[in-house]
Amino acid sequence: MIAQAAGGDNSYRNIVAASYDANSMKNDKKVDDFIRELYKNDLLSLSEFNELKQKIVDLQNGKLLPSEHMVQEAISS
Repeated sequence: MIAQAAGGDNSYRNIVAASYDANSMKNDKKVDDFIRELYKNDLLSLSEFNELKQKIVDLQNGKLLPSEHMVQEAISS
């Protein structure tokens, strides 16, 4: 996934709903680098890191599709 600030597109495979603070922390980093940084700074456990890593792979491969509920939550936030 490539941040829009770094030239990424806005397809569902590249967009993840996040809080303003989380999005600001990520800035234009690649998602893999960002979660690695969170883990390195003890903001994610090893199991959380591995779970996120797998979700990213699944999303990139089209195996993790956003549900209507997820979209509604993102819109209402």
